[in-house]
Formats: sequence, C-alpha cells, structure tokens
Amino acid sequence: MISYKQKKSAIITVLLSIFFCIFYHHSAYSQNEPALKLVDRLEQLKDVYNVDFTYNHTLLAPVVLPPNFKCDNLIHCINAIKEIAPVKFVENGTNSFMIIPVRQNVTFTVVDSETEEFVSNVLFG
Repeated sequence: MISYKQKKSAIITVLLSIFFCIFYHHSAYSQNEPALKLVDRLEQLKDVYNVDFTYNHTLLAPVVLPPNFKCDNLIHCINAIKEIAPVKFVENGTNSFMIIPVRQNVTFTVVDSETEEFVSNVLFG
C-alpha cells in the first residue's frame, strides 16, 4: 500500500514536472525570432546590396519567410527565397530584378462535413 508520504512526493513531482514543461515552452517560444515578411526582406536586400526589385506588392505582401531565414549574399538570398516562396527572379537590367509569382498546383482533400467521407469529384471554375 502507498503511504501518504509517497503520494505527496508523487503529486509534488508531477506538479513540478508540469510547471517546468509550461515554463520551458513559454521561454523557448519567447526566444524565437519573429517571422519576416518577404517584402520587408526585399527592402533590406535593396538597401544592403544597392539593388532594385520590381514586384506586385499586393501579391507578395502575405508571403512570410521562416524566422530562421538567413543568407550570406544577394545570390544566396535570391536562391533561398526561390526555394521557400513560389516566385522567380528575372534580371531586369543592371542590379535590377523583376519578381514574378509562380503559379503552383494546389492539392487538397475535400471531406463531407456530415458524413465525413472523402469527396472524390470536385470541379472548380
């Protein structure tokens, strides 16, 4: 049979474990860098490398780069952005690039909300 002292010790251990898990989660979250919008990163690159970018701000404004996005030079930055975002860079003169969104196929699964069955034939116009 478990004694009162063992129960108390087990409860304290569980409560301390929960506290440390919550504390660690919040401290790890607060140390993360905020995500950076692609358009803000392009402005930084423009200033650092004296280059011009031409793009549709409305289309690119919602694109966010991951918080750990890092690059060493302009070419490395352009290549890294192309890997993350659906865009291509076209040289448009000396130190000038046009950024064009690349249309990608999107796949998803449609589920009937009442029957929770997969809907196989969906047409979009």
